[in-house]
Amino acid sequence: MKSFRKNLDQFSGRFLIIWAVVTIVVSILDYIIPAWGTKKFGGSKRGVLGSMIGLLFGLFLFPPFGIIIGPFVGAVLGEITGGKDNKAALKAGLGSFVGFLLGTLMKLIVSGMMAWYFIAEIIKTVA
Repeated sequence: MKSFRKNLDQFSGRFLIIWAVVTIVVSILDYIIPAWGTKKFGGSKRGVLGSMIGLLFGLFLFPPFGIIIGPFVGAVLGEITGGKDNKAALKAGLGSFVGFLLGTLMKLIVSGMMAWYFIAEIIKTVA
């Protein structure tokens, strides 16, 4: 069995920097995508702002479910206070939810790739 200590430097600096950048980009996009979804589903600036505010409130006041519910409620309330009817407001809220799902999918893919590299290196080191 190889010494685990000798193989601790398997990941190059370049590899780690690339994954750090990917992680930062995914983290930023995770906050932007729900607002984008709101806009894509016909939301106004008020709906987008409501989605972002709802995300922040949900994140701190009702974790972990607030991250899902907050942007939806914020987008709906933003659209209603902006004068849109309930149907248009709910559509914007749905866009926020779809954006949340896309962000979650993106995080799962990136996390799975990271886990793949990590487990592959453990197997190489132990074998």
